Amino acid sequence: MRTDPIKWQPKGIESLEPAAWDALRAGTASVTAGPGAGKSEFLAQRASYLLENGLCRPPRRILAISFKRDAAANLRRRVQMRLPAHAERFTSMTFDAFAKSIVDRFKELLPPAWKMSSTYRIGFTSPAEVSDFLDNLASTAPEEFRSGVYDIRQAEFITNVVGAYNLEVEPQEAATALDYAVQQWWAEKYQSHKSPRSTSS
Repeated sequence: MRTDPIKWQPKGIESLEPAAWDALRAGTASVTAGPGAGKSEFLAQRASYLLENGLCRPPRRILAISFKRDAAANLRRRVQMRLPAHAERFTSMTFDAFAKSIVDRFKELLPPAWKMSSTYRIGFTSPAEVSDFLDNLASTAPEEFRSGVYDIRQAEFITNVVGAYNLEVEPQEAATALDYAVQQWWAEKYQSHKSPRSTSS
């Protein structure tokens, strides 16, 4: 049952500071504060305010994303305690968990030749890992690709090369050094050392 936003009161605490009330009622707000200042409590109260007053847009659910598992679990517990009737409409997870949920949901839509291995983990690629990969690849690449692989900017390889690559339904033989580098990266990092072409049959 919806409540009147004007009459709404915080849950589990007496009240909020004037600035917190302003941020709570704002359409969009950026809250900056140090550790222990009450950011998690504020977020729990804002979730309560939006859900109880029917102000949460369709599909009337809230997703909260945190960097750390403890922070995500803490926020989830706070909302469950303060708003048990609406707790199922509030999801709190880490960035890694959110990214994995997207991959899990859509990975089967990848072209068959680019299917990922069944077991995988979300992680961050280090500059050293990219550097080692490209250095090793340049030394072992076919003659026609070696200079092109050496010319690939390591800092841009993941975002501007791998991330922007068009995954053809049926991968063609590499025509450029970039094609070759992406296919080899994909096979080594995402397919448990399977070649993209070897999985197309």
